[in-house]
Amino acid sequence: MRILIVDDRKEMLDVIEEVVKTRGDEVVAKASTGMQAVELYEKTKPDLVLMDILLPDISGAEATRRIMEKDSSAKILAISAFNRERLEKDCLKAGCKVFLAKPFSLKELYDAMEKTLKSE
Repeated sequence: MRILIVDDRKEMLDVIEEVVKTRGDEVVAKASTGMQAVELYEKTKPDLVLMDILLPDISGAEATRRIMEKDSSAKILAISAFNRERLEKDCLKAGCKVFLAKPFSLKELYDAMEKTLKSE
């Protein structure tokens, strides 16, 4: 599976990259801002986006909206540790298929990735 990882913290980008590579997936790009995520999505057309929600420019929910406007079949998994209930509603409304709260286990991440891919 080809994956775009979006997180404003480099250490989190690196950790998630290692985790998905261990599973046998390919990281096609990493973004640290919402705008960068939208640009990289258009360039790489990944199978799955792992989207942090709190980003320095536009939110992950807004980046999701922009991606969904261009590709309504995009598979986006929202990941966040803050204001879970409100953020979850915003993300799902924007088009994210699944919301995963930090911290999470490897099994929870893998399960959320599979659930996102299987969603309509």
